[in-house]
Amino acid sequence: MTNLKIIFSLITAFVISILSSNIFIGKTPRIKSSFFTSTPRKTPAPITVFFSPTPTLIDFKPFVYNTPVFLKTPVPTTPVFLETIVPTKIIPTPTLTSTPTPTPLPISVASNCPITSNENYQSMRAERSDADLIVNGPVENSPEINLRLRGFIQVNESTNLISRNGNNYGLDRIMPPQISSLYGGPIPQIIKTYRIYEWDFKNNKTAAPKTATPNFPVHMLGLAATPGQKLYGLKAGRRIGGNNVFMVLYANKKDIVFTHSNSDTLLGGYLFYFLDICVDPNLLAKYHTDNAQGRKNLPVIATGQIFGYADNSDVKVVVRDTMSFMDTRYKEDWWFYGTH
Repeated sequence: MTNLKIIFSLITAFVISILSSNIFIGKTPRIKSSFFTSTPRKTPAPITVFFSPTPTLIDFKPFVYNTPVFLKTPVPTTPVFLETIVPTKIIPTPTLTSTPTPTPLPISVASNCPITSNENYQSMRAERSDADLIVNGPVENSPEINLRLRGFIQVNESTNLISRNGNNYGLDRIMPPQISSLYGGPIPQIIKTYRIYEWDFKNNKTAAPKTATPNFPVHMLGLAATPGQKLYGLKAGRRIGGNNVFMVLYANKKDIVFTHSNSDTLLGGYLFYFLDICVDPNLLAKYHTDNAQGRKNLPVIATGQIFGYADNSDVKVVVRDTMSFMDTRYKEDWWFYGTH
């Protein structure tokens, strides 16, 4: 009997287990093993690398108004009164040796020059800097000061003023000395044009027929004048002390060289040359005195002050900026500042 009960219990348990399996397990969702292979795999899209095209090199040449290379329009400078300039062309200091001094161009006979004067002139201290091309030795032997050593030639160029036509690239931001004020009212008329010869520093002689500053066709202007006509210190936007605009670097009876600064150097400021004129005798005497006393002081000229007189009908004027000879026909720079 006991064995029958045991057998019956085992059969009952077996039946219950079968029924439970169909109710709880059979309904449970299962993940098919084929799922992992049946789902399509996306192939990664190829990475596209964008390369910038190699830039085309263009020979870009910025428009440079016909003014020397001066990096910034050259602004005259002195240690005290003027702004700093960056030289665009450095001329080596001439070597003054025992080589005979070249024979300068002859100076025309001063037929209309006065021998006396009522004019009075002052001197002021002349600054010097070793970095500014000091002229050592007699200044009349320097081809940077005495242009007659170099020589010059008349050329057939236009005697009309040249306009910038609104392009003020390189124009000094402060008015330079204006040639238009030379006669104290009447505007000078250009009647001749000249080019100045280069200098051969190695052989200490003129390099003619090679001319200086080749990017300008004209270096010197001949201005119409009446013999005896008074020449005045030019008007300018800067002063070098008081009302003065010029300091005398060199003078003889017929020629005078000014710097638009208070320094006895070539790079202190604009250099203005007036040739074939009559330098006022009192101014010339003042210069000789200061020069003989070591050039610690040099004569100065104020705007509107007489410094000389026309000797003939051709007053010659030259302007240099950081040693480059300027074409002073440019209207907005040297005649009617900033006008169009």
